[in-house]
Parts: sequence; C-alpha cells; structure tokens
Amino acid sequence: MKNAPNPMDEIKKRHRALAILQQLEQSPRYRMNIDVLFDWLDNLALTVTRDRLVTECRALEGVGFLVTEESGEVVVLGLTEAGRDVCFGHLLSDLVQRPGPD
Repeated sequence: MKNAPNPMDEIKKRHRALAILQQLEQSPRYRMNIDVLFDWLDNLALTVTRDRLVTECRALEGVGFLVTEESGEVVVLGLTEAGRDVCFGHLLSDLVQRPGPD
C-alpha cells in the first residue's frame, strides 16, 4: 500500500516554483544556472535534492513557464513570457503558488 502524499510537500513545491520564476525574472537576461538556484532555495528553507529540482523545472518547462539549456552537467534556466506572467499573477497555474500583493 502506498503512502498518501504529504500535503506540506505539495505546498513547498508550489512555493519553490514561484521562487524559481521570481528569481529568474530578477536575473540578467532572465537566465540562471540551476546550481545557483539550488543553493539559493536552501537559504529560503525550500531545500530540495538536485534531481528533484531538475524534475520540478522540467515540469515548469512542460507548461511553458521556463526553458532549459544543457551542456553536459551544466543546466541553465531561462524565463518565458508565460513564466513572467505567472510571477506577477497575470496567469495562474496549479503548479505555482499565486504571488501575494506587493
């Protein structure tokens, strides 16, 4: 019998997705190395394994919120227009926590 998913894990996942998109929005050329994001998420108490981070970023890429560029072990993420819309709450998604008012 499989254990039920932990609701807190889903909450953290949505907050992590928003944090990733917001950080990309603030980055030069809307791009960032995934390893930098990995370390930054730890500072936000949204720690995750690198494999899990890659999986979550692929899910965001799958819905068109970001793009990934890979060269060997190096992964660079880039924000799309749809991802930017999510950052500002102009577009809503079940994968991403809705941003609060500024």
